[in-house]
Amino acid sequence: RKTAACALDDILKLLHAYMPFISEDLCGSQSPRDGMLIGAKWPSFDARLANEAAASEMNWTIGLISAIRSIRTEINAPAGAKVPLVAVALGAKEKARLAAHADIVSRLARLSLIDHAAEAPKGAVQIVHDGAVFALPLEGVIDIGAEKARLEKEIAKAADEIARIDKKLANESFVAKAPPEVVEEQRARREDYAAQGEKFALALARLKDL
Repeated sequence: RKTAACALDDILKLLHAYMPFISEDLCGSQSPRDGMLIGAKWPSFDARLANEAAASEMNWTIGLISAIRSIRTEINAPAGAKVPLVAVALGAKEKARLAAHADIVSRLARLSLIDHAAEAPKGAVQIVHDGAVFALPLEGVIDIGAEKARLEKEIAKAADEIARIDKKLANESFVAKAPPEVVEEQRARREDYAAQGEKFALALARLKDL
């Protein structure tokens, strides 16, 4: 509660420069003080509050959640489906971190359970996060054959679009006569399709290893 109150107080001070009347009103009702907010001292960072170990632990946890969610998106796993996570031969530090934040990892990454094993199980997509290996077993979660076919179709579509744009950009007449912004738009679209193709190819490579 004290931390929340301190944070709210500093937020109101910072907000006052942009929303003076609203912040002053909020200060009176939510953060009572002697005098008005406009006369309050500008907040400053106290280095004693920094905790590098805690920041490292939370950044590791956030990174793991992001990695799992990214893989789920790549393989087109249903958003509502809960999948198991297998931690593969974790070190003592990683085990402690995972145990401490298992609830939030499970909730935000949509996991059905978190297990530990010496090796990644068959039929699982592997994730390497900060040197630690995790696996997502996909049996019953997605139709791997159908997903492979979808990804191959998307890769071919991206390649076709790139070839079409390359043909247009190779046309000297088009480049010379078209407005510069149109030419730049075509180049930007090519970069987008190339990025999409790489993303789909990476996802397909993950599935082909299963």
